[in-house]
Formats: sequence, structure tokens, C-alpha cells
Amino acid sequence: MKKFSPLSQLLLAAAPPLLAALLLAAPPCRANDAPGIPKQRENRFLFIVDTSSAMRGCSNAIVQGVVELLASDMRGEFRQGDTIGLWVYNDTPDLEFPMQIWSKADKSAIVDDMAAFLRGRRCEKRAHLEKVMPALNQVSRTRRESPLF
Repeated sequence: MKKFSPLSQLLLAAAPPLLAALLLAAPPCRANDAPGIPKQRENRFLFIVDTSSAMRGCSNAIVQGVVELLASDMRGEFRQGDTIGLWVYNDTPDLEFPMQIWSKADKSAIVDDMAAFLRGRRCEKRAHLEKVMPALNQVSRTRRESPLF
């Protein structure tokens, strides 16, 4: 499997049309590890989904795309303990969906919860991705500055 460097290769995946899935993955963490025994730090996945009125006709495809990515273990990239976030936005960002910690045992519940959350969103107003960027930049800065985050 391909390894992604932290934030330098922010992956924008488009499963269904206009679905934004951002992948924040970390390489092995070697700070303070025993020599020659690198510890693997969890990967972090963040889905950012446009729920503006322009997406009304795509909402089922968006849910299906997210479900398929989660059901496929993000195409084999998920590991035990990885974190998954879900942000939605239209004219304002909604960052309230609780962070999920991936495990095979909780996979079905995570998939169902994320799908239900997305299905419950109304596609309305205009999209303003620029309003999401300050929060995304904060996550990026925190990730670079704190190897424990």
C-alpha cells in the first residue's frame, strides 16, 4: 500500500460527483521510539461534504460514495485505531459530527451513523468552502506542530 506524507499530499478523492473526501495520513512516528522499532501512528481521515442546494440531485450518490469508501475500509487503508471525521458545509460549516475511531467490530455502526447523518442533511443555501478552510488549516497546523495529535 502507498504511504502518504502528512498533509504534504492532502488527497482529494471524488467518489461520486463533487464529493470531497480529504485524507490526512501520517507516516510512522519515530520520535521517542526505541531504536529500530518504529511505531505506527494512526491515520486520520476527514470527509468534507458539500450540502448546498446545488448538491440536491447528488445527495443519494454522495451517501452511497461515502458508504462504499467506508465499507471497503477506505480501499484497504483503514487500520485499527484510525480516526474518521465528517464535516458538512453549505453557507456555513458544520463540524459537529463526532470523530469516529475505526475498528472492525464497530465498522457497521460507523457506516450506518455516517450514512444516517448525511441522509438527514438538507441540501440548501449556497456552498462556501472558503468558510471551512480556517478549521481545516487549524487541523493541519495542529497536526504538524504536535506529533501526538
